[in-house]
Amino acid sequence: MAKLTDLEKVRRIRAHKRTRKNLLLLALAAILVFFSVSLVKRAEDVDFATLYSDLKVDLAGNGDGYPVPLPGGKILKLQNAGDNLLLLTDTNLYTYNMSGRQTLNAQHGMSNPLLAHTGDRTLLYDRGGTRYSLYSKSALVHSGSMNFPLYVADISSNENFALVTGSDQSLALVSVYSNPKKEPIFRYWSARMVIDVSLAENQNAMVIACVDVQDGDYLSSISRFQFSIEKEMGRADLPGELILGIDWFNNNTIRVVTDKRAILFDNDLKQIADYNFAGQKLERFFFRPDGGLLVVFGSYAEEKQLKAVLLNSRFKKQGEYTTNYEIVTAKADANRLYIASSNKVEIVSHDGVLLTELPLPNLYKVEPVGDQLFCADNTQISVSSVKQLIAAQEEKDRQEEAERKAKEEEERKEKQEEESSGQSSEEDLVPDPESSSLSSGMGDSDSEELFQEADGQDGSSQSGTDPSLENLSGESGQE
Repeated sequence: MAKLTDLEKVRRIRAHKRTRKNLLLLALAAILVFFSVSLVKRAEDVDFATLYSDLKVDLAGNGDGYPVPLPGGKILKLQNAGDNLLLLTDTNLYTYNMSGRQTLNAQHGMSNPLLAHTGDRTLLYDRGGTRYSLYSKSALVHSGSMNFPLYVADISSNENFALVTGSDQSLALVSVYSNPKKEPIFRYWSARMVIDVSLAENQNAMVIACVDVQDGDYLSSISRFQFSIEKEMGRADLPGELILGIDWFNNNTIRVVTDKRAILFDNDLKQIADYNFAGQKLERFFFRPDGGLLVVFGSYAEEKQLKAVLLNSRFKKQGEYTTNYEIVTAKADANRLYIASSNKVEIVSHDGVLLTELPLPNLYKVEPVGDQLFCADNTQISVSSVKQLIAAQEEKDRQEEAERKAKEEEERKEKQEEESSGQSSEEDLVPDPESSSLSSGMGDSDSEELFQEADGQDGSSQSGTDPSLENLSGESGQE
């Protein structure tokens, strides 16, 4: 009987194990079905052709290096795109990798093309037109058209992108997309003109800059939105100022440039700091990738000079640099300032000291990428090592300083030799003290005494009967 009981127990244990195993298999099957359904559901969102194109470009190998010849067209923009370099002309959008291989060549057909870039995506739009295009680093992802003219656009690293257009219901319509093939995830009809827009990185949020007129003056404002909530989450008014640009930097601070000052806000749109332009005319500005700002003041046509001012990430002045030429483009990174004219690039430290310059005729655009400086002229894109340029200039300065010191030392020795030679000449001209004393001690009275002694010795007399005269005449006759 005991053995029978043990067999039943074994059967129950085995049945329990089979049940657990079956339940586990059912759970795994459910999970597999869930992911399969999700994959099928999202299959239309995955652009396998673009993924394949980008992968093929990555595996294609290196190019022949820089410089690379330009394909033609008027250069509009040269921009760093991570592992690639973007070149926008009036006809095409090109992408080059760091070895000079061309990875994209797309004709855009836009009359006033502007671009916004992040990660592996580039948003190209036609300001004043209705068309826009979304590109990967190697292919066109999507191309579309809006019902009203485009004003401004932006794209974030999570590939959300915003398009600001006109509207028949308001002055401006802001549409935000997470997928270009689907409806917008957010819309905002603005009763004021939208000047600029900036999306938060990897977040479903944005800031919008608007401008209105009140009592004959500008009334600008900044509004913050969360896409899940269709209302303003915060607002800052700037009466009497015209906003020119905004940038939500690193989900941390909001940088704003107006016609009168540069302002730094936190995420709640509370002012942290500002830099007043003090009545100086703003010529251009550039949002630095390290969170700072570059502003250029003046008018070359009127003043024949321009002043570049660098602000750090807290909008404190780091330094300034004045040029006596017209600036073609100006960029700044975490280390240096790059100011280009039509024939050279000046590389300047953040405190305003000229480090070196690179002569380049017919220069259009420059773009610093790490330690490299890419330059586009009217024929090619070239690249130079900034550290090598600075090191070469430092070596040249050392050689010139050594030559200057050697020349100064040579001139000092020559001067000493001339002074020594002059002293020797003066000593030759000065008579001997003893001979001088003898000659100078013999006066008229001494001479008379000598003659008198001579006369006395000969016994001469001035009378006619003086025998000395006869003796003197006789001696003379004997001679």
